[in-house]
Amino acid sequence: MADKSVGSNLLSESFNPLRIAAELPAVEEYLNQLNRNQVRQIVISYHQTYDHLHEVLQNAVDACECAFRRYANTANAQAQAPYEPHIEVRVDVDGNKLIVADNGIGMTLDEVQRFLFTPYATAKPHLAVRQRGEKGVGNTFLSYGSEGYHFSTRHMDEHRFIAGRLTEGIRWTLGSDQDMSMPLVEPDEPHSLLASVTHGTVVQITFSEQTNIKRLADHGTSREHWEAILRLHTGVGYIDFRETDDFLNALKISLYVTHQGVSQSKIVQKGYLYPHKVTGVTSVRLGDLTRGDRGRLPPRHTMKHCLYDFFDSEAVKQKALSTLESYGRFGPARGELRMDIGRFRPRAYISFVWSSEFWSNVNQHLFGRETRELDHGIVFATKTQRVAEPKYIDFSFRTGDYNRFLVLLDMDDLEADIGRKSLERRAVNLGNLIADAFHNAFVENQDALMPAPRVRREEEEVKLEDLQNWAIQKGSELNLPSPPVALLKTPREEQDVVALFFNLLGSRHIKGYKFYATLISQQYDGVGYFEVEKAADVLYDAQSNPLGIPEERFGRESIRRSTTRNFIEFKMSTDDLIRDIQKGDKQLRDIKWLVCWTKGNRHTTEGITIDEILDEHQRGHREFYGVTDIMRDASGATVHVIRLEKVVQILQRRE
Repeated sequence: MADKSVGSNLLSESFNPLRIAAELPAVEEYLNQLNRNQVRQIVISYHQTYDHLHEVLQNAVDACECAFRRYANTANAQAQAPYEPHIEVRVDVDGNKLIVADNGIGMTLDEVQRFLFTPYATAKPHLAVRQRGEKGVGNTFLSYGSEGYHFSTRHMDEHRFIAGRLTEGIRWTLGSDQDMSMPLVEPDEPHSLLASVTHGTVVQITFSEQTNIKRLADHGTSREHWEAILRLHTGVGYIDFRETDDFLNALKISLYVTHQGVSQSKIVQKGYLYPHKVTGVTSVRLGDLTRGDRGRLPPRHTMKHCLYDFFDSEAVKQKALSTLESYGRFGPARGELRMDIGRFRPRAYISFVWSSEFWSNVNQHLFGRETRELDHGIVFATKTQRVAEPKYIDFSFRTGDYNRFLVLLDMDDLEADIGRKSLERRAVNLGNLIADAFHNAFVENQDALMPAPRVRREEEEVKLEDLQNWAIQKGSELNLPSPPVALLKTPREEQDVVALFFNLLGSRHIKGYKFYATLISQQYDGVGYFEVEKAADVLYDAQSNPLGIPEERFGRESIRRSTTRNFIEFKMSTDDLIRDIQKGDKQLRDIKWLVCWTKGNRHTTEGITIDEILDEHQRGHREFYGVTDIMRDASGATVHVIRLEKVVQILQRRE
C-alpha cells in the first residue's frame, strides 16, 4: 500500500443521517420516535453473534472488488502498477474494538451523507460490479448497533479524506430514555491507517454489554481463533468451489490480534474453512475412492475423519431429480424443483464425518473451548459468502445420520431477510432434497471413515448379554447402609452422585431399585431391576409424594416391576452420558436408568430430547419412582432420568 498525505477533512460539520426536518418541536419529536423505531427494528433483526464482523467485512470486500474491476477496465488505457486488493483486520481484545481497513474504492462525501448511515439507502444495486450487500441496512446496524462507530475514507477520485464518528448509537436505539438526543455524525480525526492507502476506508467499531459481541475476549484471544472465525462467518471465508475467481484469488487479508499488550499478526488463509481443511483432520474425496478386489478400499483411503466432495450445478440437478422420482413425486412437485434448480443453480459441497463427536473435537482444536462455530447442518451461500443461519438436515429417512453431515449450498438469486436470519421456504426445501439425494453415496462409502460409533457388531451384543448374565449369577443384592440423607452436600464428581443415590435409596427417599452388581470397571455402571408394591408411600400425590408412581401405572396389579436385567448409569451431568455416546462407548438403547446431578445442553446437538415430567399433568409419564426426566433419541430409545438436583429440591420442600 502506497503512502499518501492525508490532506484535509471534507466533512466540516455534523449532520443527522436520519434526515429529520421539521419546523415544530412536537412534529420533530414525533419523527424522532418514528426513526428510532425503524432503526431499532433493523438493529434487533441482527441477532447472530458475528453480525458486526460479517457486515463490516462484506462492505470491505465489496469496496475492494469495485476498485479491482475499475483498475482492470482501465489497465489497457493507462500504464500503472497492478492493483492488489488488501483488507487489514485488527482485533483489539484489550480495547474491545474491531478495526477493518481496506484499499477499496472509498466513498465520496455525497455517499457518506446520503447512504452510509441511512436505512434502506444504498447505491450498490446500481453498480455493474458484483456486490454482496444490497439492502442498505448493514451499515445502519453497524453504526446504531455499536457503542462507537468511526469511519475514515478517501475515494479513488479524491485527494481529501472524510472522517467522522457516531457514538452511543446503540444506547439511543435500544435505550429507554425517550429524552436522549438523536446521535449525530460528527467530524473526526482520520484513523492512522488511512495514511497508508491511496484510497480506501477504515472502520472502527467499539463493543459493549449491549452489542451482539459483548467482549471480544469471550470469543478468542489468539490470531488462530480469529482467523477461524473470519473464515467461518465473514466474506473472508468466501465460497469459490473451483477457486478460479480472479478477484478472490488476488485478495489479501492481514490479521492483527492484540491481547494483554501483545500483538500477533498473520496473513489469513482465505476461503471457507471446510471440515476437511482443518489442521489435523484426515480426509479423502468421494470421487477419488478406488476399490480393488472384493470391493475393498486400499489402506490409504481408509480410517479417515472426513469423506467429502464438490458437485457442480448439473450434478446436483441430476441427482436431485433422480431422488425425487424415486420418492414417486411427479407432476407439479417435479416441475417446481426444476424451476428452483434453474433459478438457484445450486452447487454443493458435502462433508460426511466419522462421528458426531467430530464437531466438538474440531471446535475444541480451533477455539480451545466447547462451541458450535463449525457444525453439522445445511449452510447456504450466495455471491461467494455464507448467508442466513445454518439449517438442520431433515432427512426423509435414516435420521440418525443427520449430525454427521455438513451440506454447503452455493446458490444464485438467493436472498435472506434483514439480519440474515432466514431464507424463503423453497430454498430450504431444496436444500433438504439435495441432502437426501447425496446421502446414500456417502453412507455407502463410510468404510473410508474411522469405525462409526453407533454401529455395534454382533460380538458386542453377545458381550453385553454375558455381562448381564454374570451380574445376575453373582447373585446377592447390595446390602447398603441407611444413614440420614445428606441433602445439603452438593456432588462434585460422579462418585458423589453414586453415594447420594444409594444414600437416598437406603433411607427410602427413593424406592424400588434393586441391584445385582455395580460394575465400576465395565462398560456400564450397574445391572439391576425395579420392583415395588403398591402402597400409599409409593403412589403419586402432588403435595405429599410428587416423586411417586401414578396409580394408573399399576393397573390391576399390586406390584410394579421392570424386566430383570437393566443397565443403570451414574453421571454428574447428562452431558457426560452424551459424550460417551458420541465416542461410541455407550448406546442409549442399552440404558434403562440414568442417575445424574444436573442437566446439560449437549443433547440438543445430537437429536436427543430431555423432557422434565415433574408437573402434575405430566405424572402419567413416570413409570418408576423418583424419575424426573425422560430422555429419547430419534430411534425411540428411552432412558428414565433421576436428576438428583431436582430430587433434593423436592425433598427439601417436603421437609
